[in-house]
Amino acid sequence: MNELQNNRVSIKGTFTIFFLLFLLLNTGCSVSRDQKRGKVFPKQFHHQVKFTTLKHIIILPALVEGKTRNFLFDTGAQLSVIQRDSLQGKKQKVSGASNRSITMGIEKVSSIAIGPVEFRSTKAVNGDLIGLKEKVPDFGGLIGQPIIQKANWLIDYPNQMMTVSSNRFDKEGFQHVKIKRKGGSPFVELNILDQTYSAIIDMGSSANLSIPEDHPLAEIIQQKYNFELNSRDVYTLGGSQKIEEQVGTIEAVELGEMRFDNVYTDIRNTSKLRLGMRFFKDCQIVIDQASGDYWIKKE
Repeated sequence: MNELQNNRVSIKGTFTIFFLLFLLLNTGCSVSRDQKRGKVFPKQFHHQVKFTTLKHIIILPALVEGKTRNFLFDTGAQLSVIQRDSLQGKKQKVSGASNRSITMGIEKVSSIAIGPVEFRSTKAVNGDLIGLKEKVPDFGGLIGQPIIQKANWLIDYPNQMMTVSSNRFDKEGFQHVKIKRKGGSPFVELNILDQTYSAIIDMGSSANLSIPEDHPLAEIIQQKYNFELNSRDVYTLGGSQKIEEQVGTIEAVELGEMRFDNVYTDIRNTSKLRLGMRFFKDCQIVIDQASGDYWIKKE
């Protein structure tokens, strides 16, 4: 018997974890079109910026409407999000990772600048993210796919450094991870217990590996490993809520040619099988604009 089957996960108290995948209730075609709108100035750029984290999620300073504000870097967000106390623009129902939905405004953001790199006329939704804005000082919103897809990114998570560039990065020592786009969001194939599963890379989630409770993998995992019930507070679209989940550790997850051992896993009411930012805490990640693929190096 695998020794992990005898392990129990001890959870003391509750804590808040952020799941911030925003899914516009449009067709995938219209979301992809919205993600392509806008331009970057100047045409040639290379800028390095120090980031901070909150529950493993990357927080980047960006200039919007003349003020530097703090934005979460969220590959799972189909559009960017602007924090506003009242809705602006056309109203749209938006759903999140926990299958909750709220009404938000839709706007074209004239400029979001990361250092000297300016992303102009990109699409975003807006709303008052009560609960989250109190936890992030000078909270500006989320940097989503309309910005992420317009540049190359090098995320050095262990050293908390982000580089945004018009040039492609040297990938020597990195492992290639093929990305499939669904509704403009990045999905990868995982190998778990000799079976292949599609999962979203959601850097706006502080999870490690998160499995929907109705996913076929959930039953398989719980039969093989010991999971226990845990209660905690979760921030997702629509605010904070208390949830119950099953938590445990699985032996290995294979991503491309890389193997991640002893992966902390939660099984809960979530919309997609996902890899959150905690999964990549020991990694450098290149997001390649030309191919749309990711390149990863474990420290």
